[in-house]
Amino acid sequence: AKNEIQFIDKGIRLTHTGRIKAPIFPNRIVVDDDLLWLFGFIIAEGNSQYANRLIKVRLSSETKYLEKAREIIKNKFDLDAHMHEKVHTLIISSRLFSLILRYIFEIDISKKSSKREIPGWIIQLPLCKLKHFIKGYWDGDGYHADSARKSRIIFYSSSKELANDVSMALLRFGILSS
Repeated sequence: AKNEIQFIDKGIRLTHTGRIKAPIFPNRIVVDDDLLWLFGFIIAEGNSQYANRLIKVRLSSETKYLEKAREIIKNKFDLDAHMHEKVHTLIISSRLFSLILRYIFEIDISKKSSKREIPGWIIQLPLCKLKHFIKGYWDGDGYHADSARKSRIIFYSSSKELANDVSMALLRFGILSS
C-alpha cells in the first residue's frame, strides 16, 4: 500500500510494477483551486474499485462535472480518464492515482460512504481555498431548495463524520448548519 509509492528524481511512481513503462506523476503537484474542487467532488461522488487491491477510482455524476474532473486529472496527473456517458461515470484506471489520493492527500475513498470524512488539512485551509473544495463537494452532493418559508442549501451524506466536517467547514464561513 503506502510502501508502493516511490519518490524518484523524475517524479512519483509505483515501486512494484510489472509494466516496462510505468506512469510517473510529477514530484510537485500544486494544490490549486481546481485540485481542491476535484478533491471535494471525489469525496462526494468517488468510489474505489478493487481486483484484490485498489486499482481504480470511479466518479458518477452529471456529464458537465465529470468533464471538469477529467480535464483537471489530465492537467494535474497527465492521466486519461475514460468517460462512460450512458451511465454518467468517469473511470480513472490508475493504482498510483488511487494510492496518492489515499496516502498523500488523505482522501480515502476505499471507505464506505457512511465512513467518509474531510481530511483535517483541507478544513484548515484559508477560506479563499476552502471554498473551492466546498464547491466541488456541493457539485457532487448538494442542491438548493426554495420553499415558501426559506431558502436552504442541502448537502447529502450518509456519513455522520462527513456531515460534521462539512458543518465545521461552513462554520468557518459563519454559516451555521444543522
